Amino acid sequence: LKQPFYKVASKRVGWLSLFLVSLSLTALIMHGFDETLEKQLELAYFVPMLAGHGGNTGGQTVGTVLSALSSGAVTKNDARRIIPKEALSGLMVGVLLASAVAPIAHFVMGISTHVSTVLFCTLPLVS
Repeated sequence: LKQPFYKVASKRVGWLSLFLVSLSLTALIMHGFDETLEKQLELAYFVPMLAGHGGNTGGQTVGTVLSALSSGAVTKNDARRIIPKEALSGLMVGVLLASAVAPIAHFVMGISTHVSTVLFCTLPLVS
């Protein structure tokens, strides 16, 4: 609270710029798949959801690990145990969510089996 707003902003701008660049790369990657997205327009509906979910999952993981680091519950030496644990946790959450999202997309929204399967396979990978 004692730091002026411009110091807070100057500390954040670097990381936020990096995140903005990475999100811009997403647009470039999507541009590379224009033909696929034109043929499978349904897939384009879910790109924001997948990208947002990946960001939310990553943010939650970073917050959890930083909190544990700051409280002393873990140290840098625990990284070899924390990284696989967080990765497997994310994979499990992704499988659980994909098990709900893919059938809903297919049976409720009428999304094709092909695109629903892509969703089911992709969600665990971005979790």
